[in-house]
Amino acid sequence: MEINVKDKKISREILKLKNLLIKMNIKLINERNDGKISSFHSSYKVGDDNFISVDIQPFITLEIKDREGWNKYKSIIITQKNIYQLIKGFKQLIDNIINGEIFAAKRNGEVIAYGDKIKENTVHIYNLGGTQKLQLQPGVIYDDEDDLTYEGAVAYFNKSDFYAQLTIDDIDAIYYTLNNIDMYAYSQSLLNYYVSTLEKMDVQPIEIRKKKKNPFLENSVPKEEIKSTQTPNDSVSKMSDEDFFGVKNL
Repeated sequence: MEINVKDKKISREILKLKNLLIKMNIKLINERNDGKISSFHSSYKVGDDNFISVDIQPFITLEIKDREGWNKYKSIIITQKNIYQLIKGFKQLIDNIINGEIFAAKRNGEVIAYGDKIKENTVHIYNLGGTQKLQLQPGVIYDDEDDLTYEGAVAYFNKSDFYAQLTIDDIDAIYYTLNNIDMYAYSQSLLNYYVSTLEKMDVQPIEIRKKKKNPFLENSVPKEEIKSTQTPNDSVSKMSDEDFFGVKNL
């Protein structure tokens, strides 16, 4: 089996929400410190015995989906070492929303949230490896498509500038997905797909062009679009990430 070392990674979306993506990823090559590159598949012989070794590096990404494109600060890399911390954090958020007495409704049906309860029921997830951190803050979510407010939360990724609004259904879907992922089985399925199509697919290179910004759109749409009670305001934007997340950067 001939492996193309140019195929560095294979990915598949597991969950696609309005503001977030969960993807399964596999690194197909190993880049060593000495500059040498090795494939995930290697075979060797010791005496009269043949050996085959498979070394893949699976990981999941939880990432913000928006028009501004990929940014490392807008994603969390999930491995076997930290997936439980995220599962536990989203489970705690769900329990807080159910039992935290955070929300109420006005007579006109508009959902409101109590500021002290928001702070009290915010979930901080720090031990994700490196400087990664995630803050899950319950609050009112505004949907500009139907002009309605919902109970939900805002997920802040690594820095207070990068966040995504989540409805209750989104939160449940993320928790269910992370809680049911078998990283070994999922990564093996992707690997099987790659190997089975290795000699059958004629993949042409795709040129990715950077999209030009629309000056009319930039001038007409304000940067602060969230209208929920926990939307980052002036006081939040002036806070350092250490103050906002309540932990010093490593």
